Formats: sequence, C-alpha cells, structure tokens
Amino acid sequence: YVYKFDFKGIKPEQDEEFMRPLNDTGWEYVSSMGSWYYFRIEAGGREDVELLTAPGQKLDKYKRLMSLLAILGFPFLYSPISFVLIKRFDTMADWVKILFLGFYIPVTCMYIFAAFYILGKIRTLKKLG
Repeated sequence: YVYKFDFKGIKPEQDEEFMRPLNDTGWEYVSSMGSWYYFRIEAGGREDVELLTAPGQKLDKYKRLMSLLAILGFPFLYSPISFVLIKRFDTMADWVKILFLGFYIPVTCMYIFAAFYILGKIRTLKKLG
C-alpha cells in the first residue's frame, strides 16, 4: 500500500464531494488525527501516486494549511508575553534567556519558514491553475 494524507477541516467521510473522486480512483480512507486524514491505495508497483492531482485541490489544501498556521502562529508570535520578554531581555535571569533563545527564536524561525514555503506552493499552484 501507498499511504498519503490530507489536511481537511471536516471529517472526509461527511464530505461526499471530497470523498467521491478519491473512492473512484481507488483511495481508501484509513484514519484521522485532528484535521489530518490518512488514505491508502494499493501500490501495484507505483510509489509516486498522488492523493490530490488537480492543481485546484492542492491549492485548497495549502490555503487550509496557511489558515491553520495563521490561527496558531499569530497569537504565539504576537502575544504580550513575547513583547515583555523582548523588552526586558537585559534584566532577565540567565535561565529565562536560555529558554527564550532556545525555544521562542527557533520556533519563530520555523514558523516563518513554513509560512514562506506554503506561500510559495500557493503561488506556484495559482500559476498552474
């Protein structure tokens, strides 16, 4: 079997429009975790099978991911705690500085990288579609 996943805001078994093309092409719904839904198809010697093949489907997936990233990341990046930590960095205890530098800055960098990566995918798919 080849396993693939998709990010969907609703349960795929409740979305007939989403599930019909997947079922018609041989994909089987396996399980879900949060808003991630896992599907499988018999490999039959092919390992490069794509779950979502139409540029519009992929574009929708990346837009949903970008929305999730904005909802989760914006409060983290712009919370009052982060501004207080930055403003009072010089007066903090060393362990707080280490925690701040070891957690907040790497997570912020990963968030920014993910945002630009997803935006790049969206831009590319818009050109294709």
